[in-house]
Amino acid sequence: MKSTIVLDAGSAILLVAFLVGMTCNHLSNNSYTKIKKATGTTYYVDNNSGDDSNTGTAVGTAWKSLAKVNGIKYNPGDRILFKRGCTWKGQLNPIVSGAQGSPIVFSAYGSGDKPVISGFTTLSNWESVGGGIWQVDCSSCATALNMVAMDDVSLAMGRYPNSNTANKGYLTIDSHQANISITDNNAGNSTNWTGAEVVIRKNRWVIDRSPIVKQDGPTIYYTATSNYNPLDKFGYFIQNSVKTLDKPGEWYFNKITKKLMLYSGASKPSGVVNASGVDKLLSINNKSYITIDGLEFDGANVNAVEIKGSEFIKFVNNKVAFSGVNAILMANANAITIRSCVIEKSNNNAIDGHYNCNNLVISGNQINNTGRDAGMGQSGDGAYMGITVNGSNNSVDSNEVINTGYIPITFRGNTDVERNFINNYAIVKDDGGGIYTRDSTNVTRVRKVANNIVINGVGAGAGTDKPDYLNVTGIYIDDNSKNLQIIGNTLAYNGFSGIFIHNSNNVSVKENTVFSNGRQILMRHDQISANSPLKLVDISGNIFATTKSSQLVGELSTINDNEVSKSCKFTNNHYLQAPGAKGLTTLVTSSSRTSLRTLRDISTTDVNQNNSGTIQTIDGNSLRFEYNATNMPKVISLAGSYTDYKHNIYNKTVTLQPFTSVILIKQ
Repeated sequence: MKSTIVLDAGSAILLVAFLVGMTCNHLSNNSYTKIKKATGTTYYVDNNSGDDSNTGTAVGTAWKSLAKVNGIKYNPGDRILFKRGCTWKGQLNPIVSGAQGSPIVFSAYGSGDKPVISGFTTLSNWESVGGGIWQVDCSSCATALNMVAMDDVSLAMGRYPNSNTANKGYLTIDSHQANISITDNNAGNSTNWTGAEVVIRKNRWVIDRSPIVKQDGPTIYYTATSNYNPLDKFGYFIQNSVKTLDKPGEWYFNKITKKLMLYSGASKPSGVVNASGVDKLLSINNKSYITIDGLEFDGANVNAVEIKGSEFIKFVNNKVAFSGVNAILMANANAITIRSCVIEKSNNNAIDGHYNCNNLVISGNQINNTGRDAGMGQSGDGAYMGITVNGSNNSVDSNEVINTGYIPITFRGNTDVERNFINNYAIVKDDGGGIYTRDSTNVTRVRKVANNIVINGVGAGAGTDKPDYLNVTGIYIDDNSKNLQIIGNTLAYNGFSGIFIHNSNNVSVKENTVFSNGRQILMRHDQISANSPLKLVDISGNIFATTKSSQLVGELSTINDNEVSKSCKFTNNHYLQAPGAKGLTTLVTSSSRTSLRTLRDISTTDVNQNNSGTIQTIDGNSLRFEYNATNMPKVISLAGSYTDYKHNIYNKTVTLQPFTSVILIKQ
């Protein structure tokens, strides 16, 4: 039975209003991020003509100082815009959070260069103190000064011996006592370095810098700054003493007199010299929904940007330069986005998220000149790095990481690393990779290392017992790693190996191009992690190419005979071998590591057991390697005719899709 409801005019209006309101609320709740708009106040900051007594809500009534900006409790959706072309010295310190859909935004307005938040003080009024050394008062300099720059170049502390001398300026340790002292019987006793720093190459992957507390002839006593003991026959040098200054650009800061000393020869420094006096330039602690967009941060004495205990922070389109320690440091952070930034000239690390950082997006950044100077980075592990992440559901994508002292990208946990370009790394420390991971304790899914281009792993033998040994790899899967797909990467010109799988399991290596490395692929199970054998390693569809007889297609080394046939499966790989170069050889080492024997050539087995692989012996001079590390197709001109290993013919040009490469054979 139907019933009829009769409404008067007033009731009808109320009902319509109620239904409209319900409909709007329903749409808002289900499409919040699409239709919710930030509705806040816009504030302007102008360091040249602003005034902190102004309202700040118009260009003509802009605020002036960071102190004013830092003292306001903004509302969600507010925008604080800094005038382009202006510079502020100090720290930006947001004190309130935004909200979902309505972040608090710190950005820029006007035209010209990015607004700069700086820790630098420009120094002048130099006076000569003799011997080519000039000094200047720097009362604003940080007590433990880390960053000095001249014009657009960061300067390293003075050191003895200089880095351009034999063995790159490393002296040699003859003996040591625990982690207390080192002795060099060839150093002589003419200079007492008490009060300076000793920089010790503790092993291939650690460089420590430690205060010298006493010197007794050839023996230097120091305060340890990591748990690593020195190694005999490894190297050391001295820094942080005025007695080291003998080369243009070298500096020493006297924290007691607050004077900076700089070697400049007969004439005072001709360039613009800046020294840092502000430890942090941006500090976001226990906040959420904040966006930093289009600003520049330069001259931090410690960490330019710190994000701790925070979530839903966006750091985009910014520049960070001349960081005394790290450019960006994150800890206990969630859902942080670092995108389309330029990060350069960091003494230690560029982006450091090594402690409990989840749901990070690190994408489209240009990172250059990180950890380039031995002794200017930090002691212990995790130093001289490009990007470091440790946590769950992180993405490192489409970054360019060039000129890195140690490892450009290192990750742990559920992290994917895709479409990154890495060039020129491991120039200060080695036993690392262009992309590195280890210890999969908290891994719960398969991780991707895909479509990256990793070239020119240099290696850093100076200061070690084997200076000619270059221990650097393109992609390094280290102890106790698991659940990895290494797909579609390009690895070329890396000193030790292209791909290194060490004491790891459940690893798929497919469709990679591996060209002119010391070894193209290396798999090893050894006593370092004896309980983590190689197993479930699938090597298929790759191209392995050597260009010299001294290079290996690859090597499988194990302490267990049974692993040889069970650990790795090779199918459908393609081998381009230089004349005289060895194939992929299997080696078995006893548990005492004293015996070594060759079992078989796996590359031949791959081909002859109907696994569809191919082997070609080709002079390395006939091979041409090209890559495309951009996001657009790249057309490469060719002089003459070329083929690839599949016998496809290329005349005049070859077109490469983004983040791909090709090995061509001259006809």
